[in-house]
Amino acid sequence: VALPNNNVYNVHHKGRTCIICLKKKMCTYKRFQMDKILCSHAWTPNTLLITYNNPITPLPDLIEWNVPEYIKDGIVRPPKFKRLSERPPKKLHDKA
Repeated sequence: VALPNNNVYNVHHKGRTCIICLKKKMCTYKRFQMDKILCSHAWTPNTLLITYNNPITPLPDLIEWNVPEYIKDGIVRPPKFKRLSERPPKKLHDKA
């Protein structure tokens, strides 16, 4: 990784060189512009560690959940949808 200025980086990754601008969130691979996810070469090990720095608290057992009664009594139904029309049958004509 070479640093031309504050927010623009030259990254050498798998034999290719690309330019990343973190301020504009742009990359010469154009992956960020397409997926809105930075390319793998834009992540530094420190940034990746900071991403997973917050502890993950597991949920307690289902028996220990405090669910309000109005939610327990509710019935969840699938959304209503209109069935798509099928292809009309092919009309066969008698040769007469």
